[in-house]
Parts: sequence; structure tokens; C-alpha cells
Amino acid sequence: MQIKKFLLTSLVLGLSSFGAVMSTTAYAAPAAQTVTVAVVNYDQLVQSSKVFTESAKAFNDKFQKRNDDLEALGQQLHAENNELEKMKQQLDADLQSGKLSGAQLKTRETAFNQKAQAFSEKYNDYQNQVQQLQKEMNDYQNVELDKVDKAVRDIVAKYAQEQKISIVIDARASIYYANAVDVTPQLLKLVQQ
Repeated sequence: MQIKKFLLTSLVLGLSSFGAVMSTTAYAAPAAQTVTVAVVNYDQLVQSSKVFTESAKAFNDKFQKRNDDLEALGQQLHAENNELEKMKQQLDADLQSGKLSGAQLKTRETAFNQKAQAFSEKYNDYQNQVQQLQKEMNDYQNVELDKVDKAVRDIVAKYAQEQKISIVIDARASIYYANAVDVTPQLLKLVQQ
């Protein structure tokens, strides 16, 4: 019976010490890794990037002529509006003076109303064209900015991997940082290639 008790005690103690060894090995803290943090002025990277410059040129090439044409049409409509205002003032002055007959006033009033109606239609068409152009420009710009963002992020990620940088933070998003390396100058060279 003594031997049986001794064996059980030894077995329990052995298993408990084996468990203690296992628990310290299974749950041992991993070796400390060095975390390198870098900051970057992301807006500056984007706006200085070659892909952004190319995208801006493509944007201007695509929309500049239409925009210029609409500006010219807007100036033309402004001149027509001034002409209509003068016609209206003259019509009012003629009406108050009483120098014109009813038929003459009616003829001038009809001419004014026709010009005003034509102007209104032109102006509405102009506004529709401006809104359509604005929508197309916004849609194009959003697509292009997504492309630019992806290209710049890919460059940042590749640089970070090559330099063994753990985290790259946009400097605007950080209120305070110490022991962080500003990699903006190095990345500016890369995004401009």
C-alpha cells in the first residue's frame, strides 16, 4: 500500500511538474521585435507624384475645351441678359411716355417676350450643360484620384517593406510622435519617378 501511495504521489508530482514545464514553454512571451514607425506627409506625396501630374494633365486635356466653350457661352448669355434688361427699360419708358400707339407697344412687347423666352431656353440649356460637365468632371476626378491613391500607397508599402518599417503614419493623423522617422523626402523621390 505504501508503494502504491508513493507511486501515485510521484506520478502526480511528476505530471504537475511536467505541466509546469509545458505551461511555461507553451505560454512563453515571444521575443521582443523592433517596431519601426515612420511618418509621411501623404498629401505632399500625392500632389507631387508623377501619376498625379499625368492625371491632372489628362483631366485638363479632356475637359478644358468644353469648360472654355461653356465659359464663352456664359459670357454671351450675360451680354444677352444685359440687352434684355435694356429692352425692358426702353419698353417701360415707352409705355409711360404714351408716345407710341397701342399697336406699336404690342409689337415691341411681343418682340421682347419672344427674346426673353428664347433667352430663358438658352439659359436653361446652359445650366444643364454646366451641371452635366460638372458631374462628368467629378466622376472622372474620383476615378483618377483612386488610381493615384493606389499608386502612391503601393510605393509607400514597397518602400516600407524594403526598409523594414513596421508602420507608416500620415503626419496629419498624428497629434504627437517621437522616435518616428519622417520618410517624406525619400518617398518624394520615388513617387516622382
